[in-house]
Amino acid sequence: MQLKKESIWSFPYQLESKVSLNRFKQKGNVFSGSLLMVENSQVGLGYSCVHPWENLGDLPLKKQLQLIQEGKLTELTQASYDLACADALARKEERSLFQNLTIPESHLTISDWSLLDEDILDKLFPGFLAIKIKSKGNVEDEKKILEKICPYLKSKSIQLRLDYNSYFKDFKKAFEYFDSMTDLLKSCIEYIEDPLVYQKKSWEELSKALSLAQDREPSSKYGKVLPMVKYFIYKPAISSIKKVKRPFVGKNLKQVIVTSYMDHPVGQYGAAYSAAILKKKYTQGVGLCGLLTHDLFKKNDFSERMKKIGAQLFPQEEVGIGFGDLLSKLSWKKLL
Repeated sequence: MQLKKESIWSFPYQLESKVSLNRFKQKGNVFSGSLLMVENSQVGLGYSCVHPWENLGDLPLKKQLQLIQEGKLTELTQASYDLACADALARKEERSLFQNLTIPESHLTISDWSLLDEDILDKLFPGFLAIKIKSKGNVEDEKKILEKICPYLKSKSIQLRLDYNSYFKDFKKAFEYFDSMTDLLKSCIEYIEDPLVYQKKSWEELSKALSLAQDREPSSKYGKVLPMVKYFIYKPAISSIKKVKRPFVGKNLKQVIVTSYMDHPVGQYGAAYSAAILKKKYTQGVGLCGLLTHDLFKKNDFSERMKKIGAQLFPQEEVGIGFGDLLSKLSWKKLL
């Protein structure tokens, strides 16, 4: 999309994770993004964020903002623009962005493997029916932790969603690893997300033994559901909800899982908005989502405003996406 009559401002932010988020090497645990304020001639002012992950193939933040200055949008900033316009319309009409919508419940997202402990899960994270955890690449040690916690998870009917971010490069090693898991552990796993770099035959073979989830594999065809997967991870920050004109379709697709992009709370609520729309349209087709990622990071003024009870995120009790007073106090820089 070519921007023509819009005005856009940015405000830089940083999120600091409590521990490393995944297996990719980073320089520290601080991640940069930018809030966006968009003025559309038809609907007025609205807000969103852009939070690229370069290690997942996104253009750097500096380039994303430079392209906005040139009047051009990437997939990432197009989704940000669409959210800001939806927010602007809700603010103009003096209603919540979530009017007549219910945010679906979420799985627990954790990146700290030490949290897979019975006492910690009971005390800090009651009410969750599934846990999503990202591999750090220490797969043998991680398997031992999973096997130890499995009896507890089984007793609580909590399922595991394991994300390997395409860690395995070789089908044989991937198959041997997953095949070596105990039957009890296998019974606790709801799905394995992006287990190895995409190769059709390898994924087909793995799918005979495991329930697979597709996120960014194959990255060049994001949004196309592979025929062998049972779960498709949909991230509205990458592909705007406006593009979803019909239910996701896949030969063996069981459910779509809507998740945030591990971004700013404004973006997190943007993902929640998309999840609520899809849940309302396609009730049975949307599973437990991944909308509670703010706890992966140290608190800030925005995350402290987020309202959740157990596995449920609730909207801000104000117009639009919320955070009006906080957003109005920021020192915005004009981009376009």
